[in-house]
Amino acid sequence: RGSVGAQWRLFDLQRAAGQNMARLGTEAGAQAFAAARNQLVHEVTRGFYGVLQAQAFADVQVEAIRSIEESLRIARERFAAGGAVKTDVLNLETQLAQANEDLIRARNGAQLALAALNAAIGDDLVAADAIAAPADAELAAPPPKCTNPQAYEDRPEFRAARLMRQIKEQDVRKAQGGYAPTVSAFGSYDLDSEDASDFQDSYVVGVMAEINVFDGARTRAAVRAARADLAAARADEEKARLNLKLDLQQAFLGAQEAWERLEVVRKSLETAREARRIVQEQYQQGAADIALLLQTQVGVTATETRAAAARYDYLTALSNLKRAKGELGEDEQKAEAKGQRSE
Repeated sequence: RGSVGAQWRLFDLQRAAGQNMARLGTEAGAQAFAAARNQLVHEVTRGFYGVLQAQAFADVQVEAIRSIEESLRIARERFAAGGAVKTDVLNLETQLAQANEDLIRARNGAQLALAALNAAIGDDLVAADAIAAPADAELAAPPPKCTNPQAYEDRPEFRAARLMRQIKEQDVRKAQGGYAPTVSAFGSYDLDSEDASDFQDSYVVGVMAEINVFDGARTRAAVRAARADLAAARADEEKARLNLKLDLQQAFLGAQEAWERLEVVRKSLETAREARRIVQEQYQQGAADIALLLQTQVGVTATETRAAAARYDYLTALSNLKRAKGELGEDEQKAEAKGQRSE
């Protein structure tokens, strides 16, 4: 006797749910990767601006040293001419020493910021002299208004949470499939003979349904466990929605605050520099004392430091706002998708 048979599953709720879970799991993994890339782009951007900010702090100290050296030169000339006392020279020398100490600290901070940037990248790819400051055009406009308060829904983190909830829904469906029958089509072709010479052929086709009559309440327990997991996934999705909404609001307010600080410090920097120029001229002419000169110099250095901090804090805040909207890394994702389509 020879026989050839085939069977095809027509309906299996558990298998269909498992396939849907696998598909949704793949999509959730892609969203998790996009979320990691979105965060990584911001971390690298923040490290980049951190290096520029630290270098700007060092430049401020260099400029302060030059200004103090000029004031010290004037004080020494006045002292030699009998128009100033020795304490003027000593006070300026003390301030110069403090400025040099601050410069050492600032340059060390720049090296640490560069190390942090390379750590975020994952390799020593960036050198201190290979970083260029961004154009002033990026600092000319206030942060974009948050016209879409639901922009956080485009975050890959939220899409991943939503997909995880859908996976748990399919898991419930899969567990409930234990109550449903499975339906299969089958067929066979047979050849029969008593002496292996005169074969008689026959065939059979049909549809078969199978149902689990008793499983010791295993299906009911699986359904309860799956529903509990679904409730937890729904709670996680709602928690992600609230956290991402708050993150977007905080990012927008942080960018707005950084812009306002930048505007204020720009005006105060011009005033402080002009005040220093006037006081230096007055001191040279003997119309101002050393205390006012020292106070003015300290004020200019502090204002320039705040200006450098505000500049790069604002750029970092803009990057953080894009991160909160889920926009970082989108260009790379589109380029990869385009490359895959071309292949």
